[in-house]
Amino acid sequence: MVNSDKLVGAIFSRGFNKSTFAEKLGKCNSWLSGRLKNKNFTLAEADEIVKTLNLSSAEATAIFFAQFVA
Repeated sequence: MVNSDKLVGAIFSRGFNKSTFAEKLGKCNSWLSGRLKNKNFTLAEADEIVKTLNLSSAEATAIFFAQFVA
């Protein structure tokens, strides 16, 4: 499960809003909204998000693997 709040924070801190970020990924806004609501991304989508936002390993772990980190 994805920590949607942290992901949205990372999106905004990089100067995007949800709509412009979805566009950057080549997706529509409803795709991103649905993924954030369901807190579910494929590994390929997560990898693309990490690269697009230039997330550090710690940031990516906190966003995509938070439930596994103590």
